[in-house]
Amino acid sequence: MAVSLTRWFGRTQAEAGADKRRYRPQRELLHRMTLSLIRCGDDLDATLPDLLRQGAVASGFSLPLWLAWRTDHQSTWHLNGTDDAASALEVSRLGYQLDLATRGDRTRLQTRETLADLSVQGIRMPDGESGLQLWLLAPTPDADKADHWRQVLCDLGQAIREGLDLNLAHSNQLRQQRQSLQQSLAATLHDSVAQQLCYLCLQTGRLEQQVEQLPNDEMRDRLHGLRQQARQAYRQTRELISSSRIRLHHSLEKELQTAIAEFERHSGLMFELDNRLCDRNLPEVIAVELLLILREALSNAVRHAHAQKVRIQLLPHGEKGIHIRIEDDGQGLPSERNADSFGLGIMEERAKRIGAHFRIESRAGQGTCIELITEELCS
Repeated sequence: MAVSLTRWFGRTQAEAGADKRRYRPQRELLHRMTLSLIRCGDDLDATLPDLLRQGAVASGFSLPLWLAWRTDHQSTWHLNGTDDAASALEVSRLGYQLDLATRGDRTRLQTRETLADLSVQGIRMPDGESGLQLWLLAPTPDADKADHWRQVLCDLGQAIREGLDLNLAHSNQLRQQRQSLQQSLAATLHDSVAQQLCYLCLQTGRLEQQVEQLPNDEMRDRLHGLRQQARQAYRQTRELISSSRIRLHHSLEKELQTAIAEFERHSGLMFELDNRLCDRNLPEVIAVELLLILREALSNAVRHAHAQKVRIQLLPHGEKGIHIRIEDDGQGLPSERNADSFGLGIMEERAKRIGAHFRIESRAGQGTCIELITEELCS
């Protein structure tokens, strides 16, 4: 909102300096209208009619006013006015006429269009920076009041357009921030708690099938593993609630070794770790992203690849970069990804977040190789 207000104050000062002769007593009201629209959030349908009434009264304009606006060429027209709400048929007819006028780049709406059984004329305001399109509509005035009518509509339209444009820009900014936060949270949940729960499901399914065949010692080991997985999922959930991100409790090397031990214990695959990054220090934020990428790659190899062996290499790349390579001898990736398969996309997003190049090579029956290369991450 601070950015929006800064933009608006800059505009108003520039306009006032450019033409001081156009000052009118109601200009302060017009500025307050703009500010009210900027601050009203999503409550536009309740705010706009009241602001139109205030503007009309301050301008000595007794005829009803309507405001038609939309955010782009594809969206529908919103209609707000000082008079009673228009019927659905009237709104539909008006929307059709406004579409024609807007596409034809016309700035006036002819008098044949009607609202509330009145012949109306309209003036189109210049489009806003966010793509906002806006028309001010009012009944056709007497000939001796035509100039006053046009000036009132232009003044009100300019004030409303400024406020709406900045309101919509701010709302769009908030929506993008929410989407980014949701995507980040979804990725973190997918790469932490979801993996643990997946293993719990797999292990409990196997245990249920084999419960009568396993000796007591092996049964005890299976139950101990399930309990450890449940505790880890619970701990990660609490970390997400308290800090909104996963933290490393040990070094990246130690965490990776722990993860590999878990995968070996639950899958029976053979893992080979070649770590040559022991002398390089990584910021914790970077190390967390790398660990989550590695865990997802290993999880995919265990669950989907039908592999026998997985090799993980952590290699230096230049003076401060790293080269990570995860390769399996499984069946390779399918030609088309499932609609509910998020892992590879999330891995790529995490790589972009730390400025790394991400690459996947896979051939049917010849395994999969995932590579991640960064230029300068280590200190």
